[in-house]
Amino acid sequence: MSKPKDVTQKTFQPHLLAALGELVDYTDGTAVHFTKTYAPVCERMGITEDQYGQCETHDKPWTHRLIGLAFRTLRDKGLGDYEKKGYWFLTKMGVQKAREDAGRPAEEVVAPESTEPVHTAARTTELAEDQKGANVLRLPTVHPYHNDPYLRSLAIERTPCFGAHSTRSETCKTCPLSGECLNAVSAAKAKIAMDLEAEDAKEIASTEAKAKAKADKNESIDDLISTFDEVGDDKKGGKKPKKSSGKKPSKATAQREGICCRCGGTIPKGDECYWIKGEGIMHDHCLNE
Repeated sequence: MSKPKDVTQKTFQPHLLAALGELVDYTDGTAVHFTKTYAPVCERMGITEDQYGQCETHDKPWTHRLIGLAFRTLRDKGLGDYEKKGYWFLTKMGVQKAREDAGRPAEEVVAPESTEPVHTAARTTELAEDQKGANVLRLPTVHPYHNDPYLRSLAIERTPCFGAHSTRSETCKTCPLSGECLNAVSAAKAKIAMDLEAEDAKEIASTEAKAKAKADKNESIDDLISTFDEVGDDKKGGKKPKKSSGKKPSKATAQREGICCRCGGTIPKGDECYWIKGEGIMHDHCLNE
């Protein structure tokens, strides 16, 4: 069985993300060999690894090829990366996305202790009544760097490496602005992808316009040639009528003064005549000669 046209690497992406999440137990930075993803992904999709046959250009099953392309896209989205050749892992964003898709609660983040004095109001907890009337304890949200978004924006402006997040960097792993940095990387990649798509669309439109202009030009040339006489030269250099091609004649009106391809006589402009493709125009009384 050959690969259906509607089955692409995009079809495999959500299943690959879910399979990787289970394989690494929803922990970021834990790498697995890519071959371990084949069976669980295909099982999730209800297909076999040989479902779509062999990809001749890469000498491997189509399912394996599409899973590899799907992970490349996940990497471009900032959801995964390569630890080394042949080993894949999920980033923090990838683990979070896998948890959301699986309906699992988000992993609790423990904020580091800070020696900076905190206002009493920030430590105050609030009690609220839920729909059933039970008391619910609400704790204030604590950002690893600072809760004030303005102060975070100032820190981002003064961070020269912001937007160059790397899962292999120890500095990035401990940076309190790593979440914002990952979002910036994803946004930059998304913009690059949009720019590339726009360039491709522009190139396709330009190619189609050139092809249409060429076709229109060829059509105009064919129309122009059809109004000229198609006569051969005899041995003495004079003109002689060209033999009939056997094609069906069409009744026409001479757009300009021309020469009959049958008798060699003049056909004035505006006179009714006949035209045969590949031969030219002729008097109506020369049609059957």
